[in-house]
Amino acid sequence: APDGPPAGILVRWLEGAFELVASEGVLAEVERTLALPRIARRLPEGRAPDFLRLIRTQARMEPDQSAPPARSRA
Repeated sequence: APDGPPAGILVRWLEGAFELVASEGVLAEVERTLALPRIARRLPEGRAPDFLRLIRTQARMEPDQSAPPARSRA
């Protein structure tokens, strides 16, 4: 929905409230999710590629990691 929580997060990001960090792997997962029938029917036709392009061009893109970094238990 144009006024729902996901839209609010998108607006806050575009206003500079936080930095979005993504990777090609994350974008691939977002693309798969947006293609799911229960999600795709909620999006205006043709908007998923625009959304992915927006993330790819405006977010800070980082390389994919093969495994999460080790964390200390200290």
